[in-house]
Amino acid sequence: MATHKELYAHYRPELTARIAGTVFTDFADPATALDELTAFCRETGMAGVAACWEFLSPVATRLAAALGLPGHLPGRPATTS
Repeated sequence: MATHKELYAHYRPELTARIAGTVFTDFADPATALDELTAFCRETGMAGVAACWEFLSPVATRLAAALGLPGHLPGRPATTS
């Protein structure tokens, strides 16, 4: 799981203890977020990527590509048939 590091400051201590295995990054800086997420996924052996908000879709697409996972091609919009 990944979340924006600004939100972490607002989590209660009992919640932070339960979310071990979460990477906290700055999604406002997509290049840094991609680097941190890629490293986290490689270290933990993640086998899939899913975005929970559409504004994260470009990062999720690039992350899947960086990890060699299936997904849309980075920089190309999805098309419908």
